Amino acid sequence: MRGFVASMLAACAIIISACNSNNQVGLPPPGSTPPPQNPNLYVTSCSGTHFVNVYDPPFGALTTPSISVPFPSGAVCTSSVLPLPNNLLAVGTFGSGWYIFQLPLTNSSAPIGHVTTPSDVGGFAVDASGNLIVSDHNNAQIDVFNPPFSSSSAFSVQFASGSSPYTLALDSSGKLFVGNCGSSTVTVFTPPFTNSTTPTATISPPSGSCTEGIGVDVSGNLYVGNFGTNTVYIYNPPYSNSSLPVTTIAGGPSGTSEPAIFAFDHAGNVYIENYGANTITAFTPPLSSASVPLFTMPTESQPFGMAFGP
Repeated sequence: MRGFVASMLAACAIIISACNSNNQVGLPPPGSTPPPQNPNLYVTSCSGTHFVNVYDPPFGALTTPSISVPFPSGAVCTSSVLPLPNNLLAVGTFGSGWYIFQLPLTNSSAPIGHVTTPSDVGGFAVDASGNLIVSDHNNAQIDVFNPPFSSSSAFSVQFASGSSPYTLALDSSGKLFVGNCGSSTVTVFTPPFTNSTTPTATISPPSGSCTEGIGVDVSGNLYVGNFGTNTVYIYNPPYSNSSLPVTTIAGGPSGTSEPAIFAFDHAGNVYIENYGANTITAFTPPLSSASVPLFTMPTESQPFGMAFGP
C-alpha cells in the first residue's frame, strides 16, 4: 500500500510540474524554434471607405480587417503602403503625397507626418539602410528619402524611371525593380543610387500592356502582372534587356483580375492583389495555369497597395 501511495505521489508531482511549466500539449518545448508566423497584412484601396486596413493572421476567405484607419482629411485614393523601420508605416496616395503613421495602428490612428512630394505615389520600397524609395507616378521619377522621416522630409536622390511607374520591389542584393505602366516595362536599377542612375536592365514582357503590379520573391524571381490582360509572367535571375519569362500564365491563375501587386509570406506563398475583383488570392508556388487559390480574401473596392508587416 505504501508503495502504491508513493507511486501515486510521484505521478502527481510530475503532473503538477508539467502544469506549472511553460509547456502545453502540441507546442514546442522552451528553447526550440517555432515555425514562423505570418505578420499582419496591410491593404490600401483606391475607392475604399478607409485609409488603410489591417488583417491579422491566419488569413482565409472569411478574414476581415481587425483595424480600419479613417481618412486623415477627405477620401482619397490610397495607392501604396509599406511598414518602415522604427515602427512606422508609410501610406501613399494619388493626389496628396504620402503619410507617416506610428505602429501599431488603431481604429482612430492619425498620421504623425505628411509629405506632399511626390503628389502621386505609385509604390514604396525600403532598403537595408532604412532609406525609403518612392515612385513618382506623374513625373516618371524615383525619389529616395533618408530617415528620419517627417513632414519636412525631402528626397536626397532622384532619377528617371520608365513611364508611369507604380509598384517597386527590392531583391536581397538591393537591386530595385520598377513596374512601369506607361512604357509596359520593368526597369532594374543597381545600387548605389544617384541622380544619374540609369537602368542596368529593361525587361519588356511579351504582349506588352500596363505592367503595374510586380513582386520579387526570396529567391530573386520576378513576378509581373499585365493589368490589361491579367497575364502573369515569371522571370528568373540574372536579368538583362533580353530576359524572357520562364513561365507565362495567360489570363493569370484562377481569380486574377487587374493584378496590382504581388507579395510573399513566410512560407513562400504568393499573394496577388486583384484591383478588378476586390480580392486577394493566395497560391502555393510554383504558379501555373492550373494553380488553385489557397483562399480568396475580399477587400474594399479597388485594392491598390499590399504589404506584410508587424
